[in-house]
Amino acid sequence: MTRAWVDWPTRLVFESGIFRPEEAAWAGNAGFQGVLVGEGAVKDPTLARRLATTFSPRATHHPAANPSFWAKLYGRSASSSLPNLSPDAVRQIRRPLVKICGLAHYDDLVLADELGADLVGFILAPSKRRVDPGFVRLAPKTRALKVGVVQLALGEPVPDEISALVDEGLLDAVQFHGHEAPSLVDSWADRGYKAVGLAGPASWLPWVSGVAPRILADTGGGGTGRLVSNDELSALASSPFGGPRLWLAGGLGPETVAERIRLWHPELIDASSGLEESPGRKDPAKLRQYFKEIQRVIE
Repeated sequence: MTRAWVDWPTRLVFESGIFRPEEAAWAGNAGFQGVLVGEGAVKDPTLARRLATTFSPRATHHPAANPSFWAKLYGRSASSSLPNLSPDAVRQIRRPLVKICGLAHYDDLVLADELGADLVGFILAPSKRRVDPGFVRLAPKTRALKVGVVQLALGEPVPDEISALVDEGLLDAVQFHGHEAPSLVDSWADRGYKAVGLAGPASWLPWVSGVAPRILADTGGGGTGRLVSNDELSALASSPFGGPRLWLAGGLGPETVAERIRLWHPELIDASSGLEESPGRKDPAKLRQYFKEIQRVIE
């Protein structure tokens, strides 16, 4: 259930899975007014006091602050792009969230937004699709949330000019696509997540204990046009990032998206090179057909 369907006065409580102060901080930033902790406090009696110090509901203590990325993502109604369906029908269909990445032209951005993208991505790292922060700063407003993709070395911080875009609300989140330290991704957990090139369990296991609730499963590198293998996705399926929590990138386009949705039921799908006529330039016909295929498979 998304926050949009909680339309009565209430206090939302985050239940289960809190074992570290960073996770309590994330829950507060995500818009929850409380956390319920059981196993974590039983295993570590000092945890309750540390959580009480760390937990700070954004709505209570930061009324002027922008909602976290996760609150914005899951707070919107899933039926916004399916206006003729009831919330119950949307829950049964489970239309995946759609991210269109590698946008480098404003007309492509506007078309992706008009077609129903939930997120749009800008590459702020070395790539044929790279744009500079000025491009993001001047981008038109969109209904879709805006994500900046960075590729950082171990120990490298998020560049100040990209942090500023997030602080100013011009970017909603950062997608980490390099060799970033888990501690950096944790510190950005209310406004970011990690993309992981799947190469066996060793590739995603280090992120299981992370604060951000999702990783983006990819083939590595980004923009390769290769599908993630079914064997890799089968191994991921029983992890905290599989099943209904799967965020999937890699090789998605009009010819592949329906099969991927039918087989893996991802929560989010992320496409870039499979929708291009050249690097950084989207093909309008492919974009339209991509959304038609998504609509067809859920119907």
